Formats: sequence, structure tokens, C-alpha cells
Amino acid sequence: MLKVLRQGQRWIMGTVVLLVGGVFVFFIGVGKPLQRAEPHAAVVKVAGRQYGTQEVMHLRAQQEDQLRRALGNGFDPKSMGDRLDAIAANTLAQMAIEASEAERLGFRVSDDELRQTIKDLPIFQDGEGQFSAERFKNFVEYEYGTERHFLQMLRDDLLAQKLGRLIAANAQVSKVEARDALLQRLEQLELAIVALDTTQPPDGFQPNPDQLKELLGKDEARVRAAYQQHPDRYHVPEQVQARHILFKLAKDAPPEQVEATRKKAEETRARLASGADFAALARELSDDPGSKDKGGDLGFFQRGQMVPPFEQAAFSLEPGKLSEPVRTDFGFHILRVEERHPAEDRTYEQVREELARELLAQDAGHVQARKDADELLEGIRKGRTLEDVAREMKLSIQRPGPMTHRPDGFVPGLGIAPDVQAAVFAAPAGTKSLPRAFELGNRLVLVEILERKEPTEEEVTKALPGEIEKLTQEKRQRLQTAWIDAMRKTLTDEGEFQIDLAALDRGAAPRR
Repeated sequence: MLKVLRQGQRWIMGTVVLLVGGVFVFFIGVGKPLQRAEPHAAVVKVAGRQYGTQEVMHLRAQQEDQLRRALGNGFDPKSMGDRLDAIAANTLAQMAIEASEAERLGFRVSDDELRQTIKDLPIFQDGEGQFSAERFKNFVEYEYGTERHFLQMLRDDLLAQKLGRLIAANAQVSKVEARDALLQRLEQLELAIVALDTTQPPDGFQPNPDQLKELLGKDEARVRAAYQQHPDRYHVPEQVQARHILFKLAKDAPPEQVEATRKKAEETRARLASGADFAALARELSDDPGSKDKGGDLGFFQRGQMVPPFEQAAFSLEPGKLSEPVRTDFGFHILRVEERHPAEDRTYEQVREELARELLAQDAGHVQARKDADELLEGIRKGRTLEDVAREMKLSIQRPGPMTHRPDGFVPGLGIAPDVQAAVFAAPAGTKSLPRAFELGNRLVLVEILERKEPTEEEVTKALPGEIEKLTQEKRQRLQTAWIDAMRKTLTDEGEFQIDLAALDRGAAPRR
């Protein structure tokens, strides 16, 4: 019941709703409209429909159970608590919108339809396939609290389903549409790519004094902006480079194992103090796979990057000195600091000329890249291929492998590049090198189509049914989303849509 989520989290209806013939009549009078009992507190109010804590928490529990099964130990109920509340409330709001809209369009759910829906579901049937009033009563009271709440939820869900079927009827995809989509999706291209880095200056470039003077005189704001954009580069905290040898030990290891490991660490330290090679012993003895093969070298690190006992020892040692065995949650460590860099705070005045040189180098790189791109394009206009001209200019050429249409615009060798993807697939048959350069971040990119592979008729025929189904689902989802969003906006403007999570009463939540 309750389309949880008809977009990816659909419940199995048979686990949530049921009722049958005679018992059903007991709960509602034949021909009498079903009246909902007032909820404990209205959390969701939509077009006259109200759902309280009981309904929201019931749906939330269903979603939480699904996440626990899907994520296992990776599920953190505390971090997702507010989000689960919001999802459950919004799901109920969506159902209410759909049910209300279905009624406005003239749809109804008869008593007979409710009876038949429940009769067809197995959850309340006994071993012989007959309805069990006891099972029904226990389930509904446990899950919903009252029969009226349960029956209204069922009625609303069936109304929402009727609207869903109406939407689905308007979401048909023809074979022609699906075939065109398949031809596009299955088409493959092989590209040659020349990517010119606009930040790299020509070999041997050195700005002359006049260029530096002009930049610092006429456009110093640009230099200062570059300084402000990279504060981490000029404000460097204290750092140390250290090696370590780890003797692995469980956090809760028994005392005798702790002492044995400590003794092993102390013996190793004695060997090091007597002149043994630290890197060699680390390769031989360390239990740290990340640094073992590097002779225990951890590189440079700053405060806050290591566990506290390790960090305290590292920043208290002078270069070349050995630590005593240090206990952490990983085991015992022997450390040696190789080098120490004090905190550095370089002012703008100290680096302004350095920055100016870098900016001038970038400018020269951009000019060189544009010049190379123009030369490549000139060769293409004369009928030569990109690869031929690039080889002659001794430029690097990539052949990254086949590419296909992707919604994100991904192009092998370039990353997300929707303009490039669109252009190569839109190029007329027989096109080789595209006569334009694409700006992609700090690169000017030129491409050549080496090969175009279209799907065979057999491949298209085989994939067509699945493509029709996929496109139909996507179209149905778009229509449903657009319809719900429009109705939600209208109801909100009219004051008929409200979600108040603050009204949730945890004490009234159903047991699970």
C-alpha cells in the first residue's frame, strides 16, 4: 500500500493491506462513506486530508527497515532520522495529492472494490487460503491502531493508483521513438583528441623585467586576487616528515599480548639506537601496509592528520631522534622524525613578484595554446586530418577508446564535456576532423572522428522491447512528477498544503 515509493522504494502491497467480505462490512456500513477518525496530531494536511503521527511513523518504520536490510552496518539511524521523517511525510503528502486529484477527475473507490482488493491478498489468509478475521484484527491494530485509519489509507492509495494509471495511459512510447533512441544510445565513436594546456608556457619562457613592471604597475589587482584565491599556499602550518614501524595490536588485546608486543617494540628501538637502518627494519618488521614498502616513510603531515598519541610524539621529536614505543589504537609505534618545516606565513609583498611571473607564464601558455589551435584548424580547413597536423607539430595525441552517448556528457580522455559529445555525434556522416576548438577548463580541445560504429539491425531488434519499457517508465515518471509539482504549488498557494514535522508525537508512534 501507499506508493512507497512508486519511484524506487515500492512496497509489496500484500504485506500492508487486507480485508474481506463479511468482516469488511462490519467495519463500514454498506453504502455509507468511510469517515476517518481524527489523528492524534495533524502532521500532513492536504486538500482536506490529514495524516497524523501514527501514519507518518508507520511509513517511516517501513522505510527504515528497508534501509537496514539494504545497508546493513552502514545504516546510521541517528544521522538519517530527520531525513526519514521528511521522506515519510512527503510520501503521504504525495499520496493525498494524487487521491484528491483522482476524486476531482471523477474517480471513486467503491466498497466492493475495497473488498476485492483485500480479498486478493494473502497476508490474512490461513493455511487453506481462507480469510482469517483474527489475523486481520491483530495486524491492523498493531500496524495502524484503528481500522478506520487503515481503511482510509487503503482507499487513498487505490485512488492514487487510479490517477497513476491515467498518467501511464498518456505516457506511451512508440516503436519509432524507441528505435531512434536506441540508434543514438548504441552508436559508438572512436576519437583522436588533442588537448592543449593553456596554463603551460612555451619551453624556456622567462618574463622580462619590463613585462613584470607593466603587470605590477597596471594590473596589480589581478596579482593580489591570485594571492587571495590560494591562502593555503602562502599560510602553511608546521609540518614534520616521519618514519615509523608499527607493531599491530588490537585495541582490546589481553595484557599478556600487550606486554609481548611492547617488548618487541622496545627490542626494535634498541637495534635502531645501535645503528640499524630504520628503512630496512621497517620493510622487514612493520605491520603498516601503507608505509612498509617505503621504509616506513609517512611523508609530511601537519597537526590534526594523525591520531593524538602519534601526533604528540612526532611533533615533540627533533629530526633524527627516535621515540619510545608509542601506543595507539593500531598498536605500538617506533617513530623517527626526518625533517621539520616550521609554520610559514608569506605576505603578499613577499610573493607578489613570484605571482606576477606565474601569471605572465600562464598568459604565455594561453597565447601558445591558441596559436597551436589556430595552426591545427588551418590544416583541417585545408583538408588534412587532425592527427596528421598534430604529428607534424609534435603535439600529443590521445586515442582513449570507444565512446557512447551518456546523459552526463562524459567523453573518454576528457571527462565531462557535453559540448564535445554533442558536436561529435551531431557531425554529418563522413566527417573526420571537427573544424573548431572547444574550451574545456584550462584546455583547448580538438577532435577527430576515427571510426563511427552504428548498431546492427539485429542488435536494435533485440533491444527494442526493453527500450520501449525503459522510455515508457521515464516518460511516466516525468509526467507524474510534473503533475504532482503543479498540484503541490496550487495547493500551497491556496493554503491547502501543509507539512508540520514539529507536530510529530514520538510517544504516540506505533510499535515496530
